[in-house]
Amino acid sequence: MVPDRVVESGNGRTMAIREAYRSGRAEEYREWLTEEAETFGLDPERVKAMTHPVLVRVRTEALDRREFAIEANQDDKLAMTATEKARADADRLDSALLAKLSDDGNLLAASNRDFVTGFLSAGARGRLGQG
Repeated sequence: MVPDRVVESGNGRTMAIREAYRSGRAEEYREWLTEEAETFGLDPERVKAMTHPVLVRVRTEALDRREFAIEANQDDKLAMTATEKARADADRLDSALLAKLSDDGNLLAASNRDFVTGFLSAGARGRLGQG
């Protein structure tokens, strides 16, 4: 085990799992972890007995921590294509928001401040599942 026990990657995942337990929405994760316990060399009964089990990988080999942290925290998901981004952006537009768009063609102009603010707010609501 790494002697200093520093978390090098996974803080966001751990915080999300902790929040799921706090809010009572971690049952599916707990069930999955119990079912897969043996795959990870764990006793399923011990996992069941834990209040809030969380799977943690411990690095045992020496390596360049800085380089590992950089690589481990890169986004490994497939990014949306330009077309997919455009469709997602189009879904955020409605007639009220489009009415705020000025005709000068410059999105950065002060006359478009309300449009830009509304567009960004619509995106934040969509990501948070509020709209």
